[in-house]
Amino acid sequence: MSRRGQLEGLAAERLELARELLAVFDAAARPILGDLAVWVEEAGRDGPAPLPWPLQPVGTSEAQLLGCFAAATVANALQAIEQAHGPQWVPPEDPADEGFQWVLRVACRATDAGQAALRARFGGAGRLSIKREILKLAHELQALAAVRPDMKRGAGFKAAGLSKSAAYRALHRRRKGKPKG
Repeated sequence: MSRRGQLEGLAAERLELARELLAVFDAAARPILGDLAVWVEEAGRDGPAPLPWPLQPVGTSEAQLLGCFAAATVANALQAIEQAHGPQWVPPEDPADEGFQWVLRVACRATDAGQAALRARFGGAGRLSIKREILKLAHELQALAAVRPDMKRGAGFKAAGLSKSAAYRALHRRRKGKPKG
């Protein structure tokens, strides 16, 4: 096998591993986010310490990866609140806002569950160092979701938090990676 073929095989293997990482994290975090008892418990906590926002993950690649997962979990929770109850119920992304702290605490619990599942599946530190592939995959999914018939592409990309160039690169990668036929 040629050097290029080996590199392409390694890239495909890492992409598959990134997909598996996302699936394992999602399978552990989703039940926490969807459990009304968790939301009620966090709402009823008396004087919890405020959590920082935006998240500033420092340290190993695993900590940075989990920081990305936590930020995505917060964004998903806010989007779910908006879809379920309307935009008036979405707390502002302000760490001083009590409602946003509530979302942060639930997202933190979901991220902790995801981290435990990732460690159980993949082992300890040093095994979760494929942050770049996961971010690429996340951008692909965000760009794909931002393309909607009711909105211009540029506005959709901006709403998804992507620049036009990053979104088009992600869509191109997604098309290039799909099997033809």
